[in-house]
Amino acid sequence: LCLYGNDIDTTTTPVEAALTLVKQHAIDSASIEAIHIGMPEKAMRVVDNREMHNICVQDMVCANLARGGLPLRELPFPGILADPVFARLRARVTVGGGLFQCAGSGRVMTALDRLHRRRQRRLRRGAQHQQ
Repeated sequence: LCLYGNDIDTTTTPVEAALTLVKQHAIDSASIEAIHIGMPEKAMRVVDNREMHNICVQDMVCANLARGGLPLRELPFPGILADPVFARLRARVTVGGGLFQCAGSGRVMTALDRLHRRRQRRLRRGAQHQQ
């Protein structure tokens, strides 16, 4: 998976991007070989590999993928740390600057691009109808 939430729109988080891609493309977590989370450098300083699991982007993405999403009030930590699905996904996460680093991710990057284009078209159509 190649996740850069702001490439979908300015309010989408990497967790939402991951869950959206997995659902839309029926991706089984066992088939995920790598997860790249792209974000601006300033944001990375806040959420990259934090000891507090609930603000660590790697932990939150993997916990959500392992559980198929989490209700806002559910606190999966520290229990999920022993989950082998979580551990396998967590070992495959990288965080960096953005999609350009994901070249070769094939199907998922293409799917993300299509999702972004569809949303942009919808926004343009909505703006045209309002005029």
